[in-house]
Amino acid sequence: MSESKNISTRPSLSKKQVDRALAETMAPILSEHGFQPLKAGFARRYSEQRIDVIQVDHFNRSSHFKWGTTPYSFALPIGFFLTFAPSFCSPDVPRDAQGNLAPDATICHVRGTPKKGIRQSECKIPNIWYVDPEGKSLDDVLNDVRDVLVRDVIPWFTRFHDLHALLSMFRDDPDEMSTKNNCWGWGRMNSPVRLALTGLVAFELEQFDLAEKCLRGVLEKGGLAALAGTKEIVELFEQKLQIASTKSQLGSR
Repeated sequence: MSESKNISTRPSLSKKQVDRALAETMAPILSEHGFQPLKAGFARRYSEQRIDVIQVDHFNRSSHFKWGTTPYSFALPIGFFLTFAPSFCSPDVPRDAQGNLAPDATICHVRGTPKKGIRQSECKIPNIWYVDPEGKSLDDVLNDVRDVLVRDVIPWFTRFHDLHALLSMFRDDPDEMSTKNNCWGWGRMNSPVRLALTGLVAFELEQFDLAEKCLRGVLEKGGLAALAGTKEIVELFEQKLQIASTKSQLGSR
């Protein structure tokens, strides 16, 4: 099927129908694992230290022509936002009607994109589920999404529930989509973003020597512009650094 045909074929499907079917398919798994129901393209799970995000991402018309997809095709970007860290992508994190932080996947501190488990000749991009305008592929797509959630997505979030595992990744692993991590977003080695996240996680774990070293590195590098460098972020780092320095000195006595 040509790209132009993908776009011009008179559909018997709508994005609203696809989103409703996805919400119904995902609902039991999301509920079982503590996520809110999929609504307006987002499902979130809240805990004291982080917000987990699953997002349904459709694409614009130019992307359809580029990739040979349809308005009903989608990806499922995922991520988690650390509640003790500021946003480094945007000074203001969106909030829901109840006033709760409501980040999307693009501003999460750690991000990923699950791959589909089915082969689709119409779209070979591994993280985009192709849905044809007539909906003939929809059942297969929904079954695969269900499988991917259970096999890949939920375990992806679970891996970093332990902050020690997250700290280890921030300290040692490359920030890239790889077979080991399948996630990114924390910056290259010794970058301001990576130092900031490493320092803040170390602070949460009361590893104050490491927290002091990393937070001092962020301030000394003068790289706060890369962290949406607002006055509030500078003040946060200075406050955490002072506490970490004091705790570190007390611990060395």
